[in-house]
Amino acid sequence: MQAIEFQTILQNGTVTIPEQYSPQWEGKHIRVIVLTEDEPENLVTSTDLTESLFSRLSQIKISAPADFTENIDAYLNKENNA
Repeated sequence: MQAIEFQTILQNGTVTIPEQYSPQWEGKHIRVIVLTEDEPENLVTSTDLTESLFSRLSQIKISAPADFTENIDAYLNKENNA
């Protein structure tokens, strides 16, 4: 999937693609995602997502045999001697 990003103003329900991009996108099916710039406090940054992900991952607890880290391959492959 190819993508371009630009800023424009919605006028009468019409989004206008800048002239430099029009020829390559003319006649093609496109997906339009509209984001407003008026409410920046509602934007989620990649830092927020990362911190949230890591904080959730740090809460994961597993119960496993004492030698689990040493023999993880054997346990994952369901070997009989593990």
